[in-house]
Amino acid sequence: MEQAEVASSQAFAGARAMRARNIGALGLATAMLAGAALFNGYPLTFWDTRAYLESATTLMPRPDRLIGYAFLLRVSSWTGSLWPIVIAQCALLAWLLRRVLRRLRPDLSPRAYLARVALLASCTALPWIAGQLMADIFTPVLVLALFLYIEDDDLSRLQRLALLGLIALCVTVHLTHLPLGLALLALAWLGLRRSELRRRILAPALALLAGVAAIGGWNSTRVGHFTLAPGSDAFLLGHLVDTGIASRMLDAHCPERGYWLCPHRARLPMGTDQLLWVDALDIQPWENPAAVSGEVSRLLRDSLREEPLLHAQVALSSTLQVLGRFATGEGLDPDARDLIEPQLLKLAPGDVPAFAASRQQRGAIAVDTLRSLHTPIGWALIAFALFALARWARQKDIGSAELRFLGFVFAAWLLNAVLSANLSGIYDRYESRLLWLFGLSLLAWVRLPKLAALGSDTTQQYTKS
Repeated sequence: MEQAEVASSQAFAGARAMRARNIGALGLATAMLAGAALFNGYPLTFWDTRAYLESATTLMPRPDRLIGYAFLLRVSSWTGSLWPIVIAQCALLAWLLRRVLRRLRPDLSPRAYLARVALLASCTALPWIAGQLMADIFTPVLVLALFLYIEDDDLSRLQRLALLGLIALCVTVHLTHLPLGLALLALAWLGLRRSELRRRILAPALALLAGVAAIGGWNSTRVGHFTLAPGSDAFLLGHLVDTGIASRMLDAHCPERGYWLCPHRARLPMGTDQLLWVDALDIQPWENPAAVSGEVSRLLRDSLREEPLLHAQVALSSTLQVLGRFATGEGLDPDARDLIEPQLLKLAPGDVPAFAASRQQRGAIAVDTLRSLHTPIGWALIAFALFALARWARQKDIGSAELRFLGFVFAAWLLNAVLSANLSGIYDRYESRLLWLFGLSLLAWVRLPKLAALGSDTTQQYTKS
């Protein structure tokens, strides 16, 4: 009897110690993922940060983006600082990485988990995305959350509910997340053979729609009608103008068809940034959503009917360009400081001195050095993914969770490129925010060397959390 009590006491103490190690590992992983922001001295910013800060102050929907991330900034500002949102982003990501690695490598030790997070944080763009006051980090978060909900059999009911809430949240922060999420679920349904796994797709699909309902419902209370981002058609207009599709239609049919852009056809095509943000044509695209929507509808309808091959060529070309662009650090310069600082002064005035003194705002981040490391690693990760998937295709076996994860990530990478290139434009940050997931897939496969500093790569006591 006494021996049984001693054994039970030892088991309890061992489980408590392991839980403490797991919690400690999550804390250290969070710090690693926040490393870029900590190095900077303040959360990293981008041009679009200004728009999110403005929305967080007014809680009014903007014509060019969803308002969900602005709510998170508003909540963070209640503490007097915007550091909490970045720490929360990194902590959330640390937990998701732990769950995914545990699903793919159930025997992985906490130290080995930390080694893999350290490699991702030092060799990819991950911390430079996670530490930014931008919604971009929620694109990989959506991918990981969907994969876990479908694949992880060890999730508790509370964890499943948390993942569903997270999936719904992701839809409220970025316009591409709804089509990306629905497409990934459709592909997962086609690829899954077990009927019980297929049934798991319904709940996340409903969560995606719940996110749409939430953001549309909030906007309806502010502007009087259900809408997601009332001026989002401007991005499509920018795509049509930038790619030359609009010019083809204007040159062929102006003035008889009376397109809104006919008076400006001599100045087209022009870049999306010049049209939408500089307003080089002086048409105020964000202040005229009805005129923009009408023009987009007519141009799309007419060009798809008369120039379908041109659309296919443009879509393919734009997608391939985005797939090949993933340089780290887009916007890591002080150029937007004069736009961001006034908004920060309204939302979190106590942060302004740290923001102004940060390395980014002093132009002291060596972006070229980051790119010289991350870009060749990015190409190597793409080569790994293509090689592994080609080998998988020959074997015709999807029984491996590692391969299913890689296939899921590869699909997300392609879909994100298609959506971003054809709904917004060609920018490095769109694929940079997902490319590191190939690194996660690779690190789930390989067994790292047994280093004295890290200890064993595996353990038999890796408990749930």
